[in-house]
Amino acid sequence: MEFYEISVLIRLKFSQVIGVNMRIAKFTAVLGVIFIMFGVLFAVSPATQENWRTKSMVLADDTVEIYTFFNKHTVILTYPFLKSSKDYRNIVVKGSIEGTGAFDLTIGQYVNIENATEYEFSFSPRPSEIFNGIKMVIVNRAMNKTIEDFIIDTVTLYSFMKSYYWFKTPLPIPARKVPVEVVGTAESKYKFNIYFMDHENFERWKAGLLFKAYFVGAEKSSYNFSFTVPAEKCDKELYYIIERSGPTGSNAPTIKVFICSKIAYLKPVDIKVHYHVEMTWEEKSYAHIFAGLALGAFFIILGMVLLIVALILKAAST
Repeated sequence: MEFYEISVLIRLKFSQVIGVNMRIAKFTAVLGVIFIMFGVLFAVSPATQENWRTKSMVLADDTVEIYTFFNKHTVILTYPFLKSSKDYRNIVVKGSIEGTGAFDLTIGQYVNIENATEYEFSFSPRPSEIFNGIKMVIVNRAMNKTIEDFIIDTVTLYSFMKSYYWFKTPLPIPARKVPVEVVGTAESKYKFNIYFMDHENFERWKAGLLFKAYFVGAEKSSYNFSFTVPAEKCDKELYYIIERSGPTGSNAPTIKVFICSKIAYLKPVDIKVHYHVEMTWEEKSYAHIFAGLALGAFFIILGMVLLIVALILKAAST
């Protein structure tokens, strides 16, 4: 009788253990399925969302000296956008430039200004333009006014000479073609005529044809003259003519004319320029997708392990 009771008790305990194992297996299986569902959710959900990160980069920053002859400074604004153009948006290039003198500035098709001493700019290029490089060119246009002595001479017309005398003198050759102002005086005890002109009109004057002079003075003993040689003729020779306005021949007096003049023109000078250019943009990030895949894979693997454990527990209970 006691043996029978013991065997019944053992079978009862064994049944209880099996029941507990079955409940644990069921709970483990449910938990495994939940983990797998969360894993799939974590893996798939980030792929349906866009994540944009704001970035910035200094494209150029320097202080340079730009000279009068080698008067251009070129900078290539570039950055390696290696992804698809769809992965970039809101690209903005901003910058400023300051110079000790006037300059021209061109940046691709976006900036084109002249004779500025400082300038701020902002534009939105395409990713491909930045990848290929946008050329920024700074041209030195700075000039200072220069005043120099020009014609300082005493012209003498003797009685035995012809009634006029002509001279030619070169103008200064500036680095760039600019207008040249000529200012001066011409004085004598006697009346005289004076002309200033270019080569073409001098030839017309000699031939007795109509001519156009920069300055014409007639029948006076003193003149204050002022005229401007145009830029296209600033590197040509200037002709000036002293002519008697009174009697000629052996009885004519000797005329001495004193000429004193100066020239003024704009002369190029070296400048220093400081520029700073930076770019901001938004770039699509895929880091959250990879993180979601990693987290999802972890939960899926954990869920599968729990399912395997549940199967083992179930098999052990049968």
